This record gives sequence, C-alpha cells and structure tokens, in this order.
Amino acid sequence: MTKLILNRYILPLLVLALWTTHPLAKIDYHRNSYERNKSGLQAFSKAFQVYTHEANQGIATSQHNLGSMYANGQGVDKDFSKAFKWFNKAANQGLAISQQNLGLMYASGEGVDKDLTKAFEWFSKAANQGLAISQHNLGSMYVRGHIVDKDLTIAFQWFNKAANQGLAISQQNLGLMYDSGHGVAKDFTAAFEWFSKAANQGLTIPQHNIGSMYVNGDGVAKDLKKAFKWFNKAANQGLATSQQNLGLMYANGHGVAKDLIKAFEWFNKAAVSGNARAMATLASWHHNGTLGKRNLVLAHIWFDLAGEHGVEDAHKNRDKVALQLPHTSINKAKNIASNWNVGQEISTSPYDGLSNGNNAY
Repeated sequence: MTKLILNRYILPLLVLALWTTHPLAKIDYHRNSYERNKSGLQAFSKAFQVYTHEANQGIATSQHNLGSMYANGQGVDKDFSKAFKWFNKAANQGLAISQQNLGLMYASGEGVDKDLTKAFEWFSKAANQGLAISQHNLGSMYVRGHIVDKDLTIAFQWFNKAANQGLAISQQNLGLMYDSGHGVAKDFTAAFEWFSKAANQGLTIPQHNIGSMYVNGDGVAKDLKKAFKWFNKAANQGLATSQQNLGLMYANGHGVAKDLIKAFEWFNKAAVSGNARAMATLASWHHNGTLGKRNLVLAHIWFDLAGEHGVEDAHKNRDKVALQLPHTSINKAKNIASNWNVGQEISTSPYDGLSNGNNAY
C-alpha cells in the first residue's frame, strides 16, 4: 500500500500573483436606484447616462462607476482605455478603490502601458487609505521584488494589515509566512490560527494546510479525523493534493474507515486534476488489479502520464506493462496519453486490457 505522505502545501513565493481579475469592475453603487429598480440593458443604459452626467461634474464615485462600466462592458462596449481615463480622474481625487484599479491596470497593462513603478505608487496610495486589497498587493510586490527590493519583513507587515481587515488571501499568506519562518519568526500556532481564518472563508490551500498540521501535530494536537475533515473540504473544491491525500487516507484507513473503492475514486479525481502521485498510484492499481480486475491499457496510460509529470521510474513501469500488451493496445494507450489534458477523464474499451486471461474493466 502506498505510504501516507501528507506534507504541507506551500505556494511558490508564498503568495498569489497580483490581483489582475478586476474588482475593477465592482460598481460602487453610489446613487444606484436605477440598477436596483430596473434590470437588463435598460438599467445599465440609464445608469450610464446618470454616471456620465455626474462624472463630468467631477463626482468621484460616479467617475469610478463609469470606469467600472467601461471595464465590464455594462451598458457600453468594453473599453479599458476609457475605463483607465475615468478611474484616473477619480483616483486623483483620492478615491481609494479607483487608485487600486489604476494599480491593477498598470500592473497588467490593460488600458495603459504596463508600468510596475506606477502600479506600486497607486497601490501605495490606496493602501495608505486602508484598502485591504492594495495592502495585499503591496505585500505581494515586496515578496517578489517587483520594482522594490525584495523584503519579506515589509511584505509581512502589509499582509498583516490586510489580514486583520479580513482579507482571506492575506490571512493565508500570514499562515504561510509563520509556517515557514519567512519575514517573521516561525510559529506553528500562529500559522494554524491564520490558516483557520482563511480556511473558514473557503480558501482551499489553508484548508489543506490545516489538514496537514493535524496530521503532523504542528501547532495543534495530532488528529487524523480532523485532518480528513479539512482535506475533504479542499478536495471537494478541486484541490488535487487534498484529493490525493483523501485517497491515501481511505486506502490506509487513516482518519476514516478503510475503503478501497473510495480511495480509488479520490485517486482518480486527483490524477485527472494533474496530481502526479495519484497518476502513479492509479497505474499501479490498474496493473495489480487492486480492486479485483486489471486494465493494462489504463496502467500503461497512467504510468506514461506520471512519468511525464516527473514520477521517477514511471516510464520504466510503463515499458514493463507494454510487454504484456499487443501492439494495437500499446498504440492506443500512447495516443490517449499524448492527447490528454488536465481535467480530462480517461476511459477505454472493456476489451483493451486483457492479459493472461484476466478480464479488463
């Protein structure tokens, strides 16, 4: 049986990239009776007229909302250049959310030439007004060394400001930094607390990391049942590493009653999601007939994919399987593997895996 391996899941560089999906586009709903009382194109069209009139009179919130409508294509054709123009007017009047949006647009190069120096300047303006998203983005830039010197201590300070306002991604990052000792002294108890805050807001990586901490007893007493609970939350949101861990826990009876059928189901989900270990496990189970039947074509496919995803000796195992298959089945397996994409279920004919008199499935 595969050994239960439940190491912590840590993001590269501790953080996600800058937020380039546009909370740009969240309309501020200043004077929003038209959106509330009407629906569809008529509502957006009328709102656009009202915001245009007020924006031209210099009302910052209407300038922001007009920019948002251009960014989203609400009541008007999408136009990031015009969105930038209106966000810029509102930002120069001190509206923090527009300052944030200018930072995003400079960071991504949407509506304006990409300029990380200006992105940093606008994020700083909004962050100093207390806007959590901008505080997070400043932290991210200090982690990555974008424009500013890389400084994890300052990054921690900005993530801490945003986390204390309830921003889940910053709470996650504080957990990661306490867990690894980057930018702050290592403290598993504090890491667990911050992961818990973010996990309870639904973020999958903190959910996974809490599960791992319960397995290892880091910052909390070991408890495999609680570990299973948290891996299950993340797995059901599609996190492949947690799906793999559920497979291992069902296979070994750790934290849950042993159930090889459920283990197989979770290994399959994880493999389809791109988890290399799960691919190798599926291949072995198909080859060995762990659930009672063998399918050597599927074993060949999953060993092939596991090797492509970096699993040592997977291609050697694939070649051993090939010795038990006819050339037509080998060619089919190679074709399926070469055309496979993450998220794609794999099935074969029930007659493809016949070997030594064993029925395939």
